Amino acid sequence: MAGGDNFTTPTQHVTIRDLFPLEKGFRWRYIHDTREGTSHYSNEYLGVVTKDGKPYNLLGNPFGVSYFEITPDIIYLRAVAPGEDIENAQFYKGGEMVRLMTPLESGHRWGGKAWVEKEGQPIITAYDTEIIGWRKVEVPAGAYDCLVTSSTLNTIFVREKGRVGVGSLAQDMIWYSPGIGIVRRLKYLLYPNQPQELLSDDKLEEFIH
Repeated sequence: MAGGDNFTTPTQHVTIRDLFPLEKGFRWRYIHDTREGTSHYSNEYLGVVTKDGKPYNLLGNPFGVSYFEITPDIIYLRAVAPGEDIENAQFYKGGEMVRLMTPLESGHRWGGKAWVEKEGQPIITAYDTEIIGWRKVEVPAGAYDCLVTSSTLNTIFVREKGRVGVGSLAQDMIWYSPGIGIVRRLKYLLYPNQPQELLSDDKLEEFIH
């Protein structure tokens, strides 16, 4: 597995909010490596919107806006949208999309499946996530001690006629640093009996707060 040396870090004092801090003025600038080349983008905390009496935290970047529900024990990815208009957001249905869950301990696993409709096409995602443990990682912004998660994502794009679908299987690894958030995210496609294929490798370049 990518990601530096293993070490022991007490987790009893690290909270969900520490690993996924969202405050006004927070912005994360990343180097975005893909098969097509290298680019840069920023994730920006956009604030809170309310729907049906429930608050959602918004993170925006050039790829769209993600809607998160954050509790003391779980971070849910509830919806995705082109912008901040919650009425146009596509909320996940039929299950829970859990980004991070306590206890924040090595070996803790969870999974589920949910679907969202994008441009009239249902997209179903089944996932299995495990906390790998604490690792040291070095990115352009510096060296960090991180809690690392690894998720297997099985995504099926359903065609309406005949309900036939095409799918992909991917691995998604995320490095969370207390007080900063995501400092690295690595995604690659998985094929039976074939080498992994890089989808993207996002590394923190600058954290503004």
